[in-house]
Amino acid sequence: MSIRFCLVGLLFLTACGDDVPIGPNPSPAANASGDADATVVDAAAEVVGDGGEAGTDVTERPDASQDAAPDTQPDLGIAPCSVQSCDDKNPCTTDSCAAGQCDYAANVASCDDDNACTGADKCAAGVCGGTTLACNDWDACTADSCAPATGCFHSAIVDACGNGVCGCGETPDSCAVDCFCGNGDCDGLETASTCVGDCGFLVAHTTDPCTTPGSWTGCAYGYVCVARSAVGGGNICVADFDTWGVLADGLSEFTDHVDSIRDARTGLEWAKATLEGQDWTSALSVCTTQSYGGHLDWRLPTIAELTTLVDFSAGKPACIAPGLDWPATTWDWPYWGNVSDLNGAVARSVRFDDGALDGAGYGAAGRARCVRGGTDGSAPSGQGSRFSLAEGGKVILDRLTNLRWQADVDLTFYAWNDAKLHCANGTPNLPGKGWRLPTIRELQSIIDRQQLWPATNALFNSTPTLVWSTTQAASLQSDAWFADLASGSSFTGGKSVEGSTQCVRTGSL
Repeated sequence: MSIRFCLVGLLFLTACGDDVPIGPNPSPAANASGDADATVVDAAAEVVGDGGEAGTDVTERPDASQDAAPDTQPDLGIAPCSVQSCDDKNPCTTDSCAAGQCDYAANVASCDDDNACTGADKCAAGVCGGTTLACNDWDACTADSCAPATGCFHSAIVDACGNGVCGCGETPDSCAVDCFCGNGDCDGLETASTCVGDCGFLVAHTTDPCTTPGSWTGCAYGYVCVARSAVGGGNICVADFDTWGVLADGLSEFTDHVDSIRDARTGLEWAKATLEGQDWTSALSVCTTQSYGGHLDWRLPTIAELTTLVDFSAGKPACIAPGLDWPATTWDWPYWGNVSDLNGAVARSVRFDDGALDGAGYGAAGRARCVRGGTDGSAPSGQGSRFSLAEGGKVILDRLTNLRWQADVDLTFYAWNDAKLHCANGTPNLPGKGWRLPTIRELQSIIDRQQLWPATNALFNSTPTLVWSTTQAASLQSDAWFADLASGSSFTGGKSVEGSTQCVRTGSL
């Protein structure tokens, strides 16, 4: 039989004249009866498939199973997600897909914020950022800045000439009015009277103008008279002890000039040239005629100044300063210092084949290396007030170096390895911790060249003897350095040789 139906939408068919919806899922009772409801579903599908319109007659077909509706889910307009489709191109999020939704969790991964002014870039709260770089080049004559595209840069600062200070970008040639007096350097045309600010230290410890180069006369204790030319300021008293403290081995801070090099550690400027064929008497004045770099205040160095050039880890030359002239022969010739022994027959010298501190007769053939400048810094006023007893009289305190020395020396003699162990293990006479065998530089720092037999301050009550240092010889690993506290000399010897100890430690308890 035929039934007329009206097509309403895609899911419901309504019998014309009736208000009862007929859906795609017939009721169980209708299916069980096998009546026209099943035919209605088939008819609806056929009408839609054939493009028929409402009111068309539909004839029941017996094989309705061939037109069963496909098993599909309705399209809700949501595409399935994936990690790839959820990628937000942000390295600071961890992208994921769950229940059809993208999730972006902030991470703490390393990243690049494309800013050259930051470093150690890292993600935080979903944003890449870094720590601002310190662009300070520690040069007072540059303005430090940073550009995100290129990084740190430093622009030169040029000070105005005429302000009384030799500032950035100024030289004696470009601004003479600023760059002589007031630059902190006692230049060749300056004297203590014409420029106290630069040259006052030269006479700070002088009792009277000295008249005898190479002599202690006319100078405060620890200072020796040194010759300079009249136009270079005249004779001055210079410290013959380590006013700069004990220098660290292997460290250098030299600036190269045409005829000289300058040591920032001591303020000393050294001539590159070696003056050969000098006995001690001629060496005392030979530097007064030199004009290296246009300076006229060149002089012979003290022994304390000469030893600042020594490199105990090297040989031929045993020198830490670069660019100096060294004659290739007769390495053991002495380089004279401006000091003689108290007995008046031997002058002090340094050999740069190995760095030994020694002496030679006044008439011996030697060499001279000229020096200028220098400062006494904050040194005590002479050697006399430098040492004092501390810690119950068991320790000698050196106010200049802050080293604390063993006051009561153990007169037992030791081979080198045993000497190191002796100081490290300590004894009832050594209060506190950290005792050790001193370096050769530390031992040389307590030498008093105004004393002899022993050549130390009176508080060091040791019997004159050879004292071991911990410094090994550069030429032979089987040798190490001695200091002779009797004469003030220093040299190397076999480690199996027995010597005494003068233990030391740094600072307080």
